[in-house]
Amino acid sequence: MLNSKMNAMRGQIKTIFELCAVDSQKYIKDISVDVKCIVKNHTDIQTGSEQQVRHGSYQEGWWIFKQTKHYTETVNVHTASVHDVIKNIREYIIEAERMINSDISRAINTNDIQKKVKDCVLKAFDLSDTSFNESDILDPLELVLSRLTIPKITIDVEKFNEMILKSFSSTYVEGNQIHDLMLKQEEVLQKVTKSICSDLDKMGKEIENTLIEKASTFVDDVNKHLEVNVNTLQNHLKNKEESIHKYQNFIVDIKSFKQQLQSFGGVQ
Repeated sequence: MLNSKMNAMRGQIKTIFELCAVDSQKYIKDISVDVKCIVKNHTDIQTGSEQQVRHGSYQEGWWIFKQTKHYTETVNVHTASVHDVIKNIREYIIEAERMINSDISRAINTNDIQKKVKDCVLKAFDLSDTSFNESDILDPLELVLSRLTIPKITIDVEKFNEMILKSFSSTYVEGNQIHDLMLKQEEVLQKVTKSICSDLDKMGKEIENTLIEKASTFVDDVNKHLEVNVNTLQNHLKNKEESIHKYQNFIVDIKSFKQQLQSFGGVQ
């Protein structure tokens, strides 16, 4: 009887956990969208200008009448720091990590699982049955939910910084190199975003696999708890029956002893 109830309930419990896994996947995809949105907050590169004095020379005249002329000119040169890009990448990663690790704890709605599973199990059993104890359901459920841990996301900042540093020979760029620096920053930020979203996707699949695995474990644990409870009650009942039998034998022995005494006139 117990096994038939548990087998019938197993499919319903699995469905509850699977639906929770689907909701978790949706929640994690929303986090991925947020990660892509915040990248725009970390793209500013400060540009400046400085005056540079340049010296040059040229020749004029012909043949033996050639003369070398020297000149000096002052030009305005636009500059940008490579460290601005390093800073942008680092701050983007920090914000993404903080946001993910803050929100990811809500990826699994444990309260919703607990309520739905409890309702499902309680409907499957007769609450007036003395072999049933509500804690036999809640204790394994609490244990399963407490083990649903979600690892934190960590991102290797140095790996992405190296992509920038190896592309430029100096910590400052000027002129057309500023455009090259902007393009490189966009390329690396896209790689950072892709890496984070890939990690989130893997995490979503791990959560899904864990929930499905725990669904089966939970039903087996509940089954064990109930079997122990039933066996305990059966033992108590057996002990009770043995006690009653011993008491009845004791009454019979007392009556027999009394009759023996009466036969000797010792008891009226």
